[in-house]
This record gives sequence, structure tokens and C-alpha cells, in this order.
Amino acid sequence: MSAYERYNGWSRAQLLRRIMQLEAGEVLTPEPNVGPTAQGIYTHEAEKAKSKKPRPYDVSAQASRKIALRFCYDGAYYSGLAAQSSQVTPLPTVEETIWDAMCIARLVDPEKGMEGAGWSRCGRTDAGVSAAGQVVALWVRSRSMDERTIRSRNEETPVKDELDAMPVRISEEEELPYVATLNRLLPPTIRIQAWSPVSPHFSSRFDCQYRHYKYFFTLGAPHSLTWQRQSSSHFPKRLDITRMRKAAARLVGEHDFRNLCKVDASKQITNFVRRIDGATIDEVAVGWPTTQEAPVHLPVTPANEPMFVLNLRGSAFLYHQVRNIVAVLFMVGAGLEEPTIMDALINVRPGAVLQDHARTINWILSLPDDATPDKILFRALGTPANDLTVFETKPSYEMAADRPLMLWECGFLPTHVSWRADTYDGPFDAISSAKEYTPTLKATSQLHAQWTQTSIHAELYRHFVLSSASTKTSALPSQSTFAAACTPMVPAPADQEPSKQGVQLVPLGNGATRPTTRYIPLTMRPRDVSYEVKNEKWRTGKGKRRAEKKAASGAAQD
Repeated sequence: MSAYERYNGWSRAQLLRRIMQLEAGEVLTPEPNVGPTAQGIYTHEAEKAKSKKPRPYDVSAQASRKIALRFCYDGAYYSGLAAQSSQVTPLPTVEETIWDAMCIARLVDPEKGMEGAGWSRCGRTDAGVSAAGQVVALWVRSRSMDERTIRSRNEETPVKDELDAMPVRISEEEELPYVATLNRLLPPTIRIQAWSPVSPHFSSRFDCQYRHYKYFFTLGAPHSLTWQRQSSSHFPKRLDITRMRKAAARLVGEHDFRNLCKVDASKQITNFVRRIDGATIDEVAVGWPTTQEAPVHLPVTPANEPMFVLNLRGSAFLYHQVRNIVAVLFMVGAGLEEPTIMDALINVRPGAVLQDHARTINWILSLPDDATPDKILFRALGTPANDLTVFETKPSYEMAADRPLMLWECGFLPTHVSWRADTYDGPFDAISSAKEYTPTLKATSQLHAQWTQTSIHAELYRHFVLSSASTKTSALPSQSTFAAACTPMVPAPADQEPSKQGVQLVPLGNGATRPTTRYIPLTMRPRDVSYEVKNEKWRTGKGKRRAEKKAASGAAQD
């Protein structure tokens, strides 16, 4: 008997017991045709029970329905959201991990794959990018509703009678515990938050009303912590939030964002016009605020380093659009560019930004709530200048880091989605709030425990900084008083102004900067080729080879 055959049916406890036996030097030689029992002792009866093949479970023969799943994940542990069938990724993807869990739970048919399950995603995120409210939709096994006839019609399978293509209610209220089941199988870096019954024609991508992104950043290290002239996390005067807000407000409305994204020629995109519904830079509240009226913030003083967040909401986003926008905002905040550079980058042809401005003013006036800070600031900035630089193509610059970016929310109409965490499958307005414990509360407590761990980890590193030398002196004391050790501090530098640096630092987010001896303004940098040239080059090159390979593969199968 091979080692695989011998241990394949063992439980985790049995395998641990066997490892301890081997480490203790115990020799355990099983007799032929003998398997392990629950106590780890070999018997002939256990082997006979093991040899019985389990009945195959046909998921496609079970009742099924279409649902949407809302979940969060830490992007540091995954090679992006979308499953990659054509290439091997260094880390698993989020979709692959969730799909494997659903296959183990027998909620989907592994043989049909994600495409056969009608899988659709809302907002695609790249490697390193996280999400707090990502949404996917797919067909899954159900014990409450049977919509297989509708699914068959959608898949162009003949239906005998139109009346047969109707959903069948199996149970009045209870559905399978999707949230609890998947969270037991998934790693702690992915948590299912809720599920929702949806229409058989629902698409999490095309039915989404908006995507809301957040990008977190600090002002940069205060002057008192800059003990090196070229510190990687410090730049003169820190970030100017007022300048950054003026630049961000110019994004509101409908614009051509070809210069604030990365052109993916494989997508063959020719329309780069997108609408930004909201763009604000807000200070991150401290603790767990329960109201929006008076959140607690860390005071912005020379000794503090509060956290800020760019809130960006729009109907759809281009490839790397948020990270390119943040990169330009950082240049503005560091004093390297003027806030008007944002107007210039969306001025893709003469007079384009003026047309955008007039259209945006009319759009803001038509909104029921036009008193948000970004829209008030947009109107206060006035009409853009007539002599702005025209950027027909993108200037060369490096986009911001991926780690601080988060997809915060995917918004849907209440008539399309009604999120719930338990097994209740009745009307949304009848959901009881009296339940004291649900799978979502369990997931929330698990996430809070992880937040506690990372917060303590961050505090440890803050104390590492406090225990190191400062700008006042390069020496460290051999001892300190008990009171000083209880509340450590950074000695104030003699010179309250930051020293002039020979190297200018361009902030990139996540504590990273790019040093340069001479900063070149965006208006003077080399320009990229047009998207038409990139699309044509891909069509006649890689795209043509891919099409020929696909055609040859299809002919071979025939």
C-alpha cells in the first residue's frame, strides 16, 4: 500500500497522532489490507469501510438559484481578484480561493467551472489592492428556491413550456447558510459579509450603480522625525491637504481620463470618458464613530501624523485610474505641481476642459444634494483658464503604490439587491433585527481581532521610532527615568524648519518616495503614444497571434 493510499482517508487528528509517533521513534507497521480507525488502530473492518466508494454527488441535479455575495479581502495575500486561467500567478487569486471553497461546500459544479456558474464580478482589483465590499453573482445550490428552468432558458437549453420556466419555491423562509459555510472554509483574509437573492438576469458588473474607492495616506513624517537628509518617508513641508483638495475637486463630473489611467491595448478601449460623482480628501476618524456629525480626529499638529483618505466615487473606472489620480495629487500636495495640472491632464483637446466644466455645472445643479464639499469647491474654483496645456497623450509619471487602495463599496438599487447574513429568505422588509448573533457578527468579530493584531503591530513600530535617535542628536541615553520610559517622546529639534535637501522626493504612497535631483514638471515630460497606436500595435501583433492560436486549437478539437 502506497503512503498516499494509507493516509488519504485520515483525519487531521489522526495525522497529527501519526506525526508524533514518528517523531517519538515508534514503529507502526500495518498489516496488509488494513486501514486506520478513529482511534488510530488498524482493523480489517475499517479498511472494508474505506474501500466502499461514496455515491457521487451531482450538484447540477439539485435545486439552484442565482445569488450575489458581498465580501472583503486583504489584497496583500493574493494576486488580484480575478481568476487567471491563462497564466500562473505567484499567489492565489481571490476568486480562485472562493471558488474552491464553494466546490468543497458543494454549492457549485466544479466540472462546469466559473463560466458555467454564470460568475460575474463588480469591480476588478489588481494584486495588492484590497476590498471592503466586493460583489460577485453566480448560480448556486439552494434549498429554498429552484430556478433551474430559468437558468436552462438563459443557457439556450430548450424549454417545453413557458410555464415550466418559472421559479419554484421549495421553502418559505430558510435558505442554505451561505455566509457561515463559506467563512468556515475560507482563510481569515477573506470574509463573506452577506448574500442576496437576485434576479436570474442579474449581473454584478452591469447592474452596479457606482464603485467607491478609498486611498489612505499620511501627511509624511514630521520634521522632528527626519533624522536623515534623504529620508524615504519625508519631503519638505509635508503634504498640503488644501492644495490636494483643490486638485481633487476638479475631477468631479464627466471627463476624458486617458491621461490618468493605463491604456490596456488588449481591451481595445477607444472611449476614456468616465463620470466622477464624488472626490473628497477627508481625515480618517479615530476609533469607532457611531454618527457622522462629530467624528473624532487626531489634531493636525507638527508632532502628529494623522491619516487621510481620498474618497472617489464613479459609475466605472479605467485600468489603474485611481492610482494615477493619486500620483498626481501627491505631486500637487508636495508642491511639485499646481492644482490646475488636473485641469490640464483632462484637457485632451483645445477647449475640452471648458466644455467639461459647463456640463458639470449643469449636472451639479440637477442633483438633489449639491452641497457636498467637493461640489461646493468645484463651483468656487471658477472656470478653468483658456491657455491650459493640451495633453493629447499621457506624460510620463509613476503611479501611486497599490497597498493603500481599497474598493470600499459597490452600490446597487434596493430593488435589485437586499443583503442579509443569515438563512432568512423572506421579504426584505420583514427581516427581524432581534437576532443577537448572526454569521456576519461572527465575521465582524474575527475582523476586529485581526485589526487588533495589526494595530498592536503598528504601535510596536511607532515605539521603535520613538526609541531611535532623532534630529536633535545622534546619541542615545544610557538610561532614562521611569516616567520618561512610560510616555516616550521625540525631542524637539533646534531648527523648527526642515533643512533644504539636495534631492527632491516625489511621494508615491505607502511610505515610498522617488528621489530626483531635478524635478521635471509634467508639462515638460515626454508624452506616450496615442491609444490608437497602442491598439493597432496589439491587433497586428499579440492579438493576431492569440487569434491564430485560438483558431488552430479549435480546428484541432474539431
